[in-house]
Amino acid sequence: MAMRKTRLVHRFFARVLVFSFIIDPVALSPVRAASHQSPGLAAPSPTLASWGSGGLNKRSLPVGGQATALHRSPAVAHAAAPVPKAAARLALLAGSTSLFQPTELAGAGGSVATTSVSGSISMGPQAMEGDLKLSPGAILKAGYDFTIPGTHPEDTVQFTSANVTFQPLCVSGGSSAGTLVVPLADTRITVPQNSTAWYPSGNQKDPSVYQGSISVPELCGGGQITLKNGGTFTAILQASDTSHTVNVRWHYSANGSSGSWSGTKTVTPATLEINTAPVVNAGPDQAIDFPPGNASLHGTATDDGLPIGALAISWSKVSGPGNVTFTPSDAGETTASFAAAGTYILRLTADDSKLSASDDVTVVASNANAPPQVSAGPDQDITLPVQTVALAGEASDDGRPVGATLTTTWTVVSPLGAPVVFGNAHAAATSATFPGAGEYVLRLTADPSSESRTHPFSRLRRERQARC
Repeated sequence: MAMRKTRLVHRFFARVLVFSFIIDPVALSPVRAASHQSPGLAAPSPTLASWGSGGLNKRSLPVGGQATALHRSPAVAHAAAPVPKAAARLALLAGSTSLFQPTELAGAGGSVATTSVSGSISMGPQAMEGDLKLSPGAILKAGYDFTIPGTHPEDTVQFTSANVTFQPLCVSGGSSAGTLVVPLADTRITVPQNSTAWYPSGNQKDPSVYQGSISVPELCGGGQITLKNGGTFTAILQASDTSHTVNVRWHYSANGSSGSWSGTKTVTPATLEINTAPVVNAGPDQAIDFPPGNASLHGTATDDGLPIGALAISWSKVSGPGNVTFTPSDAGETTASFAAAGTYILRLTADDSKLSASDDVTVVASNANAPPQVSAGPDQDITLPVQTVALAGEASDDGRPVGATLTTTWTVVSPLGAPVVFGNAHAAATSATFPGAGEYVLRLTADPSSESRTHPFSRLRRERQARC
């Protein structure tokens, strides 16, 4: 007679993977880490972005070019220190040597000082404020703005590694007071199509055009210094579209001076790399047994390395009847443990600090598996000289676990070790040839994957008739 045994196996379900990501059109990659931070405000186009230890900060800019104030960069002063060169600053820019083209920038009344470093620009020395005299503790401010002349597509313009370097003199005696550097915030501004406004502002009194300031240190024994030699403005200029030129100018002020602009110089910007969202794949949909309710997830996430080269990965549950624990939760390869049977949607998210993307995977945890159904066929009697009989065995399964192969095998139960020959021992319907008279018990076993379901089946008798 047939014996039945129950086992739980889980069914796999196919599901189409859905990719989704959101791209902020102005959240592009910073290329220098500065120790300043601008206030984080809403960012309609055009947008000003600056970077600091706290990340990207954006402020809205109307088409007319007005903007709220930036926080100032910290003071940097070097007594008798060498002037920083653009070559040293380029080391702060990821992949800069392959991105930049030579550019040149000069101001009215100043000399052109084009360096040999690809992508660097230099303007000055120039004294826009005349013989400006400063006492220790005075606030010295500096900054820059730009405009794109004529017709042009929407463009993102970026200034990095910018500063103004002064070679002050002591008012008393006229000796050199060393070097004074005003570091300027990195900025990135998205300019609307065909806009010819000055950004971040065309007004030299607007706080937004002073991207840096310092408190003047004691450089002449507590006496005053003079900036009559002026300063030199240096920066790296890039744009997402380089089919047009950019007009640039700079200024500085202190002691309530108006901060007159330098002359305007037309510059062809270098190419700016644009940050793109990560590419995420949560892996194939799958089905698992419950219990134990554990799934190995094989997610991947790749990125372009912008803006900071770090990519944060996290798993989360989108839907499902029970809690899900990820071990670990911050890696593509992880184990998800389910608290209840059911259908779950899990999400893998990757965030490069400015843009993020995600992908979903479906996992079905099922406890409704049934054992294979097996029949060895009816008992039979045969009479010698017939030695071979047809076996009408049958075996079926519910298909769980998904991907498992159901195999069948005939064996001899008794007499133990009897040399019965099967036509195909792994076919449910086959033949058996017996060595002689007697009573034989044969067994058909059905095995889905590695889980065997053995079923002792009907007796097959073979007797020899004898008549006296």
